[in-house]
Amino acid sequence: MRFTKKFPINLSPKYLAMLMLGGASLFASCDKEDEPARDVELVFLENSLENNLDPRLEWNEFIKLVADPKVNNIYIRAHERNNYETCTPVNIGYMREYFNDRIRLAPSRIYGRGNLKFKPGVIPQADSLWFVEKGWTVNQHRMQNQKQK
Repeated sequence: MRFTKKFPINLSPKYLAMLMLGGASLFASCDKEDEPARDVELVFLENSLENNLDPRLEWNEFIKLVADPKVNNIYIRAHERNNYETCTPVNIGYMREYFNDRIRLAPSRIYGRGNLKFKPGVIPQADSLWFVEKGWTVNQHRMQNQKQK
């Protein structure tokens, strides 16, 4: 059996061009596999200025991470067992500069997380405010424990 019925279709060139563009964009958009941007959390330990840090905190690796379009936000998190009670104000200043150098690369995308435990009265007020402004907490658990006593 054979169908010989013809259907008359009157397409003007502008409609034909719009149909072709719509089809082309449909197929082009199906081809892509877009990965959503993800957040990255980098953990540093108590000796973060020496050897005991996430390798991605090293300068060259950190620059690659900031430049990666698949990375949305970067969080530098203090490890739960960190303890900076032996730090002097000078060491705290070095630590602040270490993180500040990295945060300057993308200040709207890099944040701090976690609690920094310093010996009471050792951290200068400007440094303490800077850490809090960037997202860390300073001596949070210590202060809560003192209020309960």
